Amino acid sequence: MKIFTSLINKKILVSGREGIDTVDMAITHRCNLHCTHCAASAVSVSEKEYLSTEQWKTVIDNVLAVKPELVVLTGGEPMVRNDFFELLRYIVSRYSGKLELMTNGLLINSDNIDEIVKSFGAISLSIDGYDEETCAAIRGKGVFEKVVHVVHQLIDHGFDRKYISLSMVETAVTNGKTDKFSELCSSLGVKCIPRLFSPIGRGLENNSWLSPGTAEAKAVEASEQKMGETKADNKNFQTTIPCRSCRAGRGKVSISAKGEIFPCQMLDDEKFQLGNALECSDISKMIVEKDGINTSGLKNYEQMLKGSSAECADCEVQIFCRYCAAAEFYAGREADSHCEGRRKFLSKMVWGM
Repeated sequence: MKIFTSLINKKILVSGREGIDTVDMAITHRCNLHCTHCAASAVSVSEKEYLSTEQWKTVIDNVLAVKPELVVLTGGEPMVRNDFFELLRYIVSRYSGKLELMTNGLLINSDNIDEIVKSFGAISLSIDGYDEETCAAIRGKGVFEKVVHVVHQLIDHGFDRKYISLSMVETAVTNGKTDKFSELCSSLGVKCIPRLFSPIGRGLENNSWLSPGTAEAKAVEASEQKMGETKADNKNFQTTIPCRSCRAGRGKVSISAKGEIFPCQMLDDEKFQLGNALECSDISKMIVEKDGINTSGLKNYEQMLKGSSAECADCEVQIFCRYCAAAEFYAGREADSHCEGRRKFLSKMVWGM
């Protein structure tokens, strides 16, 4: 009963289909950095925007019509838009829910920091390293110091540090060093967000030297080894079981710089497109069957969640194994030589079998 209650509280188990409570809006595909792992393959700031200010206002109206609990502004780098603050004020004047900014932080300065602090309830800054060297390998020289400075500035201007997060995609550069990243976040008093590397976009172009390789397999092996050790001292026995609690395509959707609706930013493949927020005044219809409406994109996404192999579809611990469906989709997770070992390990941990 305790496990069942926890699954409901985390919205892993739900009653029927959910409504949309979280919307990520990538208001631009442009960026002032050229990160080597960028899944979105963000283009330079010299490129033109796909949607105008007025078109984005239409998208915003359609998003707010479903009354989401959380709206996230992202990109690209959202702050490179000349109309960023006009769009921000448009949202703030019409929305009373939680607003979050995902940014590289480089465009936050003394002229706009007070409005940033006043407008957002949470700010996530990408840093992708735990020091200058590791950050520079991914995001460029000098970025690390600038981001850390922005964190201090936000705090100095009254932004609650517990709503600031730093994120790091684990690549070959930082593989096995998440403890150092955690130490950095702890020293700043901010939230630590480690992310999985995805071999898509520029991540695919640089996969040969960026991929952390068999990091997941090593983690499973380490956990299995630890589980086999003496359990007399249970207080020292700790292990983390991943669980697919992501609600992409269920309670959460992502809107691209073109206004396209996808289950999440990583799954921006045409086969998973749920609609276009510029054209649809009720985006909830994209994920909820109403009057017989159900898109092929949703069906493709739901089929992917089940797994293309019978072994995955029928596996009793699948939900604890398939941590991020999007990452697994692009990495070709179905062909997994470690499947049987992982299944036995998770069965022991979850069901005691």
